[in-house]
Amino acid sequence: YITSTIATAKAGYPKVSNNCQVNQDHDLTLPEVPGLKFHLPAQCITTEATLTMTVYYADPPYNQGLPIQKDSDGNHFIQLSPIVRLEPDGYQFTPNSTRKALLQVPVPYINQIVSLKKNNNFNIPIKIICRSYGCEKWEQQDIEYEYSRDKNGYYCLTFAVSHFSDYAVISRVKSSFYSAYKYIFPSWQQRIKTLAFLSEIDTSDDTVHMKLILAKKDEDETAILSDFHQEVIRIRLVTTGLENTILENGDYEAKFKEDGLDCPNADLNNRIITINWNEYSYHAIDYACKVIKKAATNIAQISLKLEDPKRDTKAKICYLRRSNSNKPNPSKRPVLPTKDDSALSDDQPQQVQQKHQIPITSSRQ
Repeated sequence: YITSTIATAKAGYPKVSNNCQVNQDHDLTLPEVPGLKFHLPAQCITTEATLTMTVYYADPPYNQGLPIQKDSDGNHFIQLSPIVRLEPDGYQFTPNSTRKALLQVPVPYINQIVSLKKNNNFNIPIKIICRSYGCEKWEQQDIEYEYSRDKNGYYCLTFAVSHFSDYAVISRVKSSFYSAYKYIFPSWQQRIKTLAFLSEIDTSDDTVHMKLILAKKDEDETAILSDFHQEVIRIRLVTTGLENTILENGDYEAKFKEDGLDCPNADLNNRIITINWNEYSYHAIDYACKVIKKAATNIAQISLKLEDPKRDTKAKICYLRRSNSNKPNPSKRPVLPTKDDSALSDDQPQQVQQKHQIPITSSRQ
């Protein structure tokens, strides 16, 4: 893991605004993001303007379009700096000014490279890119830059900007350095994927365990599932409704709506879960269910609604249904798997490690 001085997101993205007067120098900084500084000399503006600087870390949808993938030589493209937005978008500075507006951004990944090499002789290619707000395409800026260190000794990179826009610094590194990259920046929200599973039915009382997993979209599925006992993820369900959904950090009211399954436990049926992408790469919600329609295709619905009334409180609904590929012959056995169903036996050793789960007896992550 990379140690970064950038503060964890707790109440949205760090943001600062300043009413800039003509004929005055202005500096915008954010205490949550050490090393970040925007310097606007007096000569750069001719009229009074309200300037805003916001940091979006590496979160979606702001990171859309960044070339985060391998190149032909097997090197990985990475984001060195957080995404910084300067507004009003497209605002042009006074042309031919002798003093330039300067943006200094922290590059915490450089600290890791220096630490691993145990010297200051690092040589990685630097690309400064920008794009207008709402545009997907990033454009490389052919401009000079300088390295420096902030008061805590962490590396920063400074370059001139001619207009307001979204800015970021990217590079490419060898695979040996890439493994720790994803942990550089805090996160306020993530685009998610959903996974859902059932255990076998206990035929003595028609009960079954259901698990819904909310994970970062790029998180490795095999690694996630290795955290759970195989007996509780015996049959996979199809999930719809949350495709391309972005979930913010916060407390959510999670409600279970019955269909093929019921959740009789009131504490599990309607509970509060806490989403925090700075602590977990996925969140699992467990339900102790009762089978009420063995031949049902639709299993249940789970709705998620932010508790904070100042934010988006529209419920997000995940629909769970049985996959056709899992449908057995109804004339021979029940649609949902049971412990007596030999066709679903598993000879693989069961995993005993379970991380980051919400116990079925708990109402909070």
